[in-house]
Amino acid sequence: MSSCGTTGSRFMGEPGLPRKKTGCCAAAPSRARPRTNNRPVSRRVQTRAFPGGGSPWAGGPLPRRRPGGRTVGPSLQSARRSAILSLNSVPGRKLPMPRPRKIEWPDGARICMTFIVPWEVWPENFATSKSGQRTAGHHIPPPDAPFNKSMSAITEREYGDRVGIWRLLDTFEKYDIKASLLLNGVKAEELGRAENADLLAEVKSQGHEYSSEGYVHEYSYMYTREQEDESMKKTIKAFEDTFGERPTGYLSPGHCFTDNTLDLVAENGYTWWADPLNDDQPYILESGNKKVVVIPYNISGCNDYSTYKGDRTPRDLMGIWKDQFDQLYEEGEQGYPKFFSLNFHPFVSGVPYRTRVIREFLDYVRGHDKVWYAPRIEIANWFLKQGY
Repeated sequence: MSSCGTTGSRFMGEPGLPRKKTGCCAAAPSRARPRTNNRPVSRRVQTRAFPGGGSPWAGGPLPRRRPGGRTVGPSLQSARRSAILSLNSVPGRKLPMPRPRKIEWPDGARICMTFIVPWEVWPENFATSKSGQRTAGHHIPPPDAPFNKSMSAITEREYGDRVGIWRLLDTFEKYDIKASLLLNGVKAEELGRAENADLLAEVKSQGHEYSSEGYVHEYSYMYTREQEDESMKKTIKAFEDTFGERPTGYLSPGHCFTDNTLDLVAENGYTWWADPLNDDQPYILESGNKKVVVIPYNISGCNDYSTYKGDRTPRDLMGIWKDQFDQLYEEGEQGYPKFFSLNFHPFVSGVPYRTRVIREFLDYVRGHDKVWYAPRIEIANWFLKQGY
């Protein structure tokens, strides 16, 4: 920082010539770059290292592209893998940008509708000043408060377990929808308790997909690689104990994934992964010799939590959903079918006036033919079978 309190100075003048300076730091020495053959000497771009170093995300160069869009060099999925996390850390590095593929859904469907239910358990410090979790609409006590938890935030989420999940299950049954239930490991353990036998029986009888977040809703960027791995393994065991099967897919709590997440998802045997938010068609990534189908979680405008907590009404959200559906359906008619994912948190979308709008939207979708309703595991298996 200069003596005038600024962190730098502006230079004026022609490139390669001594530059005149403006401002109070005019006496500082020139910082003009040396020239060779009338061209400035380039400086190597220093990239930010990922935690732990040697990140698989840091991959090699992106593929060169010939006219017409044909990829030369690394495959498209390899390029996607190497670029996902480096977008904000390596200047100028971008994902490849081909036209969306002309994939096919079963029976020539023009759009795939998939529904995901994040059914979560928060960490012990939730709703305190020490928590980094979102609690929109609730007052969090200051650190020196004699009682340091926001009970309104806690009991709002309890509504999802006591009431909201039942209302959503009734809706899925009414419309014959198989959703992807997305549970923390602790939630799976809770469902396995004797006092929750009725709820567990209802979940099993409807045939929904069992997928998971981490063991508890703690953001993964707070974990080392070993801790993130342990969270997945504890979750898998909880699912095996309660449901008799492993979870099929994975979403990081708060979709806050790290540069370790993809490899851990593959190592722990998950089929699909929902964290990246960069497409409305699924795609395949590889880790080692294992393939993982990326099925992005949701775009922000269709996320029930962020939309409602942003003071939008269910009728506002209905308009967003219809516009999203209509546009994607039209693209499907043109030969570029996509998927439309909606997420319903039980404590958010399980409120009566919000569930009412969900049912109205499902009635609207039912007015269209060639719609494929599928849990995410069916989408992933279809993609793997077709070799996309």
